[in-house]
Amino acid sequence: MAQTLLDYLRQQNPTLGQIHHKSGSTNTKNSQYKVPQRVARWEGFDSGTLQKMYPILLNRVRTRDALGFRPVDLQVKGENGGFSDVVYCWNREIVVRALEETREYIRHGDLVYMVRGEKARHPQGATKGFRPDWAAILLDADGKARGSSPTNFLPGETKYSEKWRSAWVEVGDFKHMFNSQNELPEWFKPLAQVFTYCYHLKTRYAYIITDEELVLFRVGPSEDGPEPSPTTWQCEVEALRFHGKIEFVSVPWINGRSEEGVELGGPNELSVNTALWWIHLQAAHKNSIEWTYPSLEEEILAIQDSFRLEDDVMFPRNDSCGASAVYTPTERAASDASDILPSFVVGQETAQFAIPRSSAASYGLRSRRRNAGRNQATSSFGSDAPNTSFVSHSSITSNKNRVKKPKAKISKRGRPERSNSGNNRGNSKKS
Repeated sequence: MAQTLLDYLRQQNPTLGQIHHKSGSTNTKNSQYKVPQRVARWEGFDSGTLQKMYPILLNRVRTRDALGFRPVDLQVKGENGGFSDVVYCWNREIVVRALEETREYIRHGDLVYMVRGEKARHPQGATKGFRPDWAAILLDADGKARGSSPTNFLPGETKYSEKWRSAWVEVGDFKHMFNSQNELPEWFKPLAQVFTYCYHLKTRYAYIITDEELVLFRVGPSEDGPEPSPTTWQCEVEALRFHGKIEFVSVPWINGRSEEGVELGGPNELSVNTALWWIHLQAAHKNSIEWTYPSLEEEILAIQDSFRLEDDVMFPRNDSCGASAVYTPTERAASDASDILPSFVVGQETAQFAIPRSSAASYGLRSRRRNAGRNQATSSFGSDAPNTSFVSHSSITSNKNRVKKPKAKISKRGRPERSNSGNNRGNSKKS
């Protein structure tokens, strides 16, 4: 059936059959788990932001095979006695297919792949309590993992909704509230579990999937923690041990669109598969733990800069001979030129692309009018896209991260004195 990628990801999740579980069971705990000091909601991870990031990709139309289940496949018997099979055969299959379609547009060319946790690298000496159920890894052009034990940059965990729900999570500051793991309430234990995964794997994103919801997490040092020390190795990661924060957002299992076209959970809400696809792309783009994170709205520029969309967007550049080269769109189903930010690299040339004027203004950039005459670029968008500025990628870098260079000292002979900064590298402050 021909459908957009967004419609494919928004397919209604299967209705699960009778659920069997052990009564009185508790959540996983470990005396070595790291405990976040602050819990907050993750703002901005919503359908509106997603469609601003990937307007072209989400509206691509392709014919895709349908997935099916037998009744026995939908009978859940605990976390790993049925539900994890549903996640593997349904959610994972859809997400992997969507990621495969996205692969050709990712600049590094690797396939972002969702696998069982045991297929990825575990922290050295990790016991069962430190091994995630799910992992995200990278595959090369031949479909092979990078190394015999690929890095897991997106740990995931399967839970049973009767044992844990995000609705039970309390938001606030929990510093010095728990003296031992035995004092952790049941709703806090899964947070400590995924928080510890992120600490050991040195990645900022994680998730928990249950038979009622998908809960996505982002971790980092808390705002009220100490200032970073330039002499501390991996200080951002180490700060999680005593001043960590975990943010979360929930996506209900029921969200999506039925075969009859009925919107479940609202037409503008994320579905589980859409959110899983998105968080995999986020983690593949950048997953390091940092002191502060930009809002997802602010990340749109950087995210789209890592994609190759030459077939969808017109952006002028000067080739090695000085002549103007033009890329014209083959489709405009999702967006016009003012909504997209493509970029590319051609040798050592400076790439140019169209971005909204409002975004350009936030970066302190000035629009660059295209030259008239022999080198004038034309496209189906007309001579100038509305509310659009043509700027170079290098100008964003130079305006956003401008560093004042110290003036060279002039010796008595009129020559610049040689800098001795190379001898003081060990004393330089970490940026």
